[in-house]
Amino acid sequence: MDNFKTIEVRWFYSGTLPDQVFDWFDTLGEPLAAADTRTDIYLQSSSPDLGIKLRQGNLEVKYRQAKLGSIAIDNHPVGQVEQWSKWICIDDLSGLTPERIADKPGWIEVSKIRYQRLYQVNFNENIRLISIPKPTANAAGIEVTQLKLADQIYWTIACEYFGDRLELPHQFLSLVQSLMSGFPISNSPPLISGGYPEWLNIQKSSVSVSTD
Repeated sequence: MDNFKTIEVRWFYSGTLPDQVFDWFDTLGEPLAAADTRTDIYLQSSSPDLGIKLRQGNLEVKYRQAKLGSIAIDNHPVGQVEQWSKWICIDDLSGLTPERIADKPGWIEVSKIRYQRLYQVNFNENIRLISIPKPTANAAGIEVTQLKLADQIYWTIACEYFGDRLELPHQFLSLVQSLMSGFPISNSPPLISGGYPEWLNIQKSSVSVSTD
């Protein structure tokens, strides 16, 4: 079982990913990987601290270890900084496909189209971001993702740091400011700033979940 630690900030919005946000994201550099299109299946939870999901045949458990305060950056609402640990079970769970699990009690399908940029980070007087093809220890990422939950459309944007070599809060604030430089002003307020478990818990009233 693999274990990862992250520090991250995430916002969720209603509606389709705006063209101006997608166009801005496209200016961050050439993508090193294609858009990630998939359906994740989450176990309904009443706790915003715990997320359990099936992703492409793997079972993932994500636990919010701490809320680290809030940050405010230009052209974007205040965000909640959170520290997470994630465990990935690499046993053969290929039989747990979306088609086989979707109708089981308590599971929720979330369809995603995710665009991501990953960087090695050098913390000097000015932060330097170097594009890399996949996550590594003590690197950073930014993503925008189109979501579909039941018949509703949402989108999310997030910045995260993988590892523990980070001085909080000023280094993370500087990192997020660098990752989101030039982000277009939005007239639509976010639904929340928080992780997927918190968002799903808020949206559960609009999702029909079988409990038979």
